[in-house]
Amino acid sequence: MSKLITLVRKLYNKDVVFNIVKLNKMHLNSDIYNQAVSLKLRDRNNKLYNVLKTSLRKIHLPVISKIGERIPKPLKDDYLVN
Repeated sequence: MSKLITLVRKLYNKDVVFNIVKLNKMHLNSDIYNQAVSLKLRDRNNKLYNVLKTSLRKIHLPVISKIGERIPKPLKDDYLVN
């Protein structure tokens, strides 16, 4: 890393600081996700649909049971109190 910093300092004649972020999932940060998609789309051979489809495949959504999420109907006894 130090060799890279000295090389970039010589190129730009300025002090350089690198901020390295370890991100396991690209979709958790919208800025990084947008940069990755736009970088892939700069290549004319990549199609928009294919890039979005492959990037969305990397996102894992939790499995939700629709039956378990339903709100049960209230019983008649709940309306009549006393």
